[in-house]
Amino acid sequence: MDDLEENLRRLLRGESIPMSHVDVRVIDAESFVPLTKLSIGYIVCGVLINDKNEVLMMQEAKRSCYGDWYLPAGRLEPGENLVDGVKREVKEETGLECEPTTLISVECSSGVWHRFTFTGRVTGGNLKSTKEKDSESLQGRWMSMDTIKSSETQLRSFDILKLIKCTQKYYAAVEAARHPAMLPALRDHCILVLRLVIVFKLDDRKEQLLINTKNGAHFPSGMIAPRDRAVSACCKRVVKSAFGKAQEVPKVCGLLSVEHCGIPKGEHDGVCYTMVYMYEGLGSDQTPQIKNPSYEWRSLHDDSLHTELLTRIQQELLVPLIDLH
Repeated sequence: MDDLEENLRRLLRGESIPMSHVDVRVIDAESFVPLTKLSIGYIVCGVLINDKNEVLMMQEAKRSCYGDWYLPAGRLEPGENLVDGVKREVKEETGLECEPTTLISVECSSGVWHRFTFTGRVTGGNLKSTKEKDSESLQGRWMSMDTIKSSETQLRSFDILKLIKCTQKYYAAVEAARHPAMLPALRDHCILVLRLVIVFKLDDRKEQLLINTKNGAHFPSGMIAPRDRAVSACCKRVVKSAFGKAQEVPKVCGLLSVEHCGIPKGEHDGVCYTMVYMYEGLGSDQTPQIKNPSYEWRSLHDDSLHTELLTRIQQELLVPLIDLH
């Protein structure tokens, strides 16, 4: 249990942990090779807010949305990691340099479209003016929310409003009520994979964690298939593997870590999400019955680790992963 608990500590810090194999594999995922900008689209987006509560915006130069306003965002480039990608997009589109401090959210609309929204602080550069317009943008500008929502401001898409709202909520909270700063950990993955920390809340007893014991005790994992309309499809496959068809899918709590590398180009364009799920409110003092002998329920020996995990769940101190379907 010591190695398992140490891995959980690392995940709670937003760090990566080794993954020697994947428990639940999918045929079409086995043959799928994620290649940035070719077979998979990673979008990076920056929501930067100044001390006047203004949001950094950019004006589009693309023909399809010329003159519209949007957050600095764009597709990750081959051979690039997620943090470097959002720094580049902010610089190219607004002229400002930034240092990302945490992920605000991760969105998935399919197995091949993922958007990573960051916030951070401005560290340098000069706001792009219309005299410096280029193919990336016409200009950058700090805008109040009243201006952004004004009928006079033509937005490329209203989807950015929820990202801004989520970021404002993050900054409005006291530090103890924010999820701990979490940036993607650099670890190479050749596939799309979901690691699951599944917690079962027992009546008046210490919560249990679902563990896979095959090839050494570890948190269960499964492949995210390119055909999946949502990451939840992968969770369902793992749950089915452990419990059989009848067991309901646990509640999504949020992300503990994101692992991605992107280097060298074309070889490590996969990603690993570590998600926390919970079974609760079942009115039972017994854990769901496991059908697969490779799985078992375990309690954490370290009470402080147990408390930290439960606090993160109960106070919603996790980065949200949002399925858009």
